[in-house]
Amino acid sequence: MWQNFQNYSDYDNFCKLPFLVKNDIITTKIKDRTFVSEDQIKMYSSSSWTSKNPIPSIIPHDRFGYDWSPDFPWLDKNLTKNILFLISWTSPLLMWQLSKLDWIVPIIGNIWNLKYTAAISKEIWINGIISTSTILYNFLKELGDDFKKEDICWISLWGEYSSNLIYKAFKKEFPNAYIEFKYWNSEFHWKIWYRCDHLAKSSKPNVFHVNNDVLLEIIDEEFNTVSEWEIGDIVITSIAKRAFPLLRYKVWDVGSIRYSKCECWNDYLLEFSWRKNSDFFKIHWITFKVEAIYDSIEEFMNLFEKRCELHIFEKELNSKISYFCKMNLKILDWSEDLKNDQKWIELIEKTISRNLIVSANKTYHDLVEAGLLEDLKIDFVDKWGSRDKSINIISHIDE
Repeated sequence: MWQNFQNYSDYDNFCKLPFLVKNDIITTKIKDRTFVSEDQIKMYSSSSWTSKNPIPSIIPHDRFGYDWSPDFPWLDKNLTKNILFLISWTSPLLMWQLSKLDWIVPIIGNIWNLKYTAAISKEIWINGIISTSTILYNFLKELGDDFKKEDICWISLWGEYSSNLIYKAFKKEFPNAYIEFKYWNSEFHWKIWYRCDHLAKSSKPNVFHVNNDVLLEIIDEEFNTVSEWEIGDIVITSIAKRAFPLLRYKVWDVGSIRYSKCECWNDYLLEFSWRKNSDFFKIHWITFKVEAIYDSIEEFMNLFEKRCELHIFEKELNSKISYFCKMNLKILDWSEDLKNDQKWIELIEKTISRNLIVSANKTYHDLVEAGLLEDLKIDFVDKWGSRDKSINIISHIDE
């Protein structure tokens, strides 16, 4: 299929192309999906170490490096100099690219020893950070009040969902920082979506514009294009020439697109619901979205760490399948005694249940009342399973 290309003059004919998924990449030899000569290959990349697939997807590239460049010029020589790298898988290549800017000084952080990294950061004047939301949030606990957070003028967050709640928490801690969000996928290294200055100042962190060298489709479970605002699977086609052009590639993320006037003149917005089955989960007509989950607990976030996990279970009773959820939260040290207050726990459970939107105009509590879901339960964890990346929604269905 890789060699049989033709011109497609309209979208109806284009839709005859089959969808590409990660398994197609893995099972096709690299030479059979490379469209430039071997001497034009400048780099190979592979799926990230967080992937559950035991076999990596290896991608050839006809250019070296990542298209990591910021959405607008934050790299002011007078503002940004010492950049702390608190991220694992991109650091060497990013540092190589930053080295071309002779005023940038990279500081290598240890994501496995954040206390050690905090000690380094207090000795060196740092004004920029590259990290993930989870790592940065954990790093904040180690920095303490004696670190000059107001000196940070730029933060770049990569590789995972960042809720509006987390974004507001970071803005409070780093009041002078411009915070940019980098959507990332292992199969492409060029910038497919971006946030203009207007979006950065006025929208939630999961809203982006789409670049002109990408054809974007949002499809439903029947592989039909969805309507505006409707959530579906994100499919991308690279229009620009690439060593391995992605044609109708299902990136395993979900989102919606809509028309909206923007001051930058790009009038289409892509709103991510992020990673399918870990930030967005749909079963029948019940939909769990990570943003709705964080919204449901926002009023209690002075008591908990700004992270949660929603576990979804199913069970059969009297020949009827039912679903129930358990939410994991980590209580802050000062409120530790509340873990033993059963009345308080029940109040939290009922309030979150009433706050959590799971379908159009329906809350989790509404569906419990209708007999479609069982009561939401809260569990308090002593520590999280991963310190570098969050998984917000975890399905135990079919386990």
